[in-house]
Amino acid sequence: MNLKQQISASTYYTFSMTVMFILFLAGSIASQSYIEKDSHIFDRILLAQVHPLIYLLSIVVSTIILAGDAS
Repeated sequence: MNLKQQISASTYYTFSMTVMFILFLAGSIASQSYIEKDSHIFDRILLAQVHPLIYLLSIVVSTIILAGDAS
């Protein structure tokens, strides 16, 4: 039983570029989070009495929206 299907080169490259964009985006978001940690933005958010989960959710949702634009 052979389940392998051939795909076109354009489909392969489109999928590959999408994966690379998502990996680049994950690295960029992680780098930005490190910069925010280094500049004490999280401490400022805590001083403003914003729940840390709201901050985390905002990062996750924005990443999902940006990654969703890639596909």
